[in-house]
Amino acid sequence: MDVIFDCHQGTQYGGRMLKRAIPARFSISEYPHRWITTAGFDIFFGHGFIQKPDYVTDYDGIYPRYAAVYVLRGRGRYTDAHGKTYPLKPGSLFQRFDTVRHRHEIDPGSNWLELFWGFYIRPQWEDAALVGIEAGTPCSTRILQGLGIINPAHPVLQVPIDEAFLDNCLALTRQLRSAEGVELSTLPIRGMSLLAQLFLMAEHKRESTPAEDLVERACAIIRETLDERASLPELLGQLPVSYSWLRSLFQRKMKRSMEDYRIRCRIDRALSLLTTGMTVKQTALKLGYSDSFAFSNQFKKVTGYPPTGHPGIK
Repeated sequence: MDVIFDCHQGTQYGGRMLKRAIPARFSISEYPHRWITTAGFDIFFGHGFIQKPDYVTDYDGIYPRYAAVYVLRGRGRYTDAHGKTYPLKPGSLFQRFDTVRHRHEIDPGSNWLELFWGFYIRPQWEDAALVGIEAGTPCSTRILQGLGIINPAHPVLQVPIDEAFLDNCLALTRQLRSAEGVELSTLPIRGMSLLAQLFLMAEHKRESTPAEDLVERACAIIRETLDERASLPELLGQLPVSYSWLRSLFQRKMKRSMEDYRIRCRIDRALSLLTTGMTVKQTALKLGYSDSFAFSNQFKKVTGYPPTGHPGIK
């Protein structure tokens, strides 16, 4: 199976830090790890949420595999291979490499919660020879960088925490624990795609302009109010610009209308909710639809499938 990663496609998330506490459904310690063979690679893939309330020095050395850690709660410090120290706080994304040393410390009592990705990637022998990787050589970082998934040049980045993104990660965590066969073989690719989106969100934040910040704030408001039936002019009235000007700016920057963005956000969220076992009726009510019939019609219009027949929902 050939795998092509296009990191510029996929779900676009809001872009504003959650100002309330992390929802309770993410305050868990659930981080399954599985061995998977796919696309010419043997992959040890781990993903999930980890609470570390009593840790001080979490790691000091060369990590045995590549890992990315997204801080959801708590504070600490990261020291890279050159001795540079970075403060860690909610929204920090830091990397652990299988080639260079790092140190990670957690402030005691900060109630640390993280979202974790771990990859140990071992090419099958004929594939390893083709790319010049010798047996026993650490290569997970190298492979992920070559695929355009990660950026080792910035060991620590800051990324807005988005609830819809976390829901997608939680759904992947639950699937990783129970999936088998073909379904299991696709999960490392989904994990890489989510991680690539996180890096894109970080790079976008570093390069954003005032106009882009306004669009990001509008996206965040839309995503945080998916359960409300209020009109977009009512929801976005808190922004310091006219609705007509914002609508034009949004269309120019996002290449879609705000109404279409809101619909697609609702469908993205609906997919995450339905994978947790929530019924169609419950999902419709939670996302502000008048009834399950209206929700089902819109879901099928966007995805091509009815809610009960989508291939990503069991």
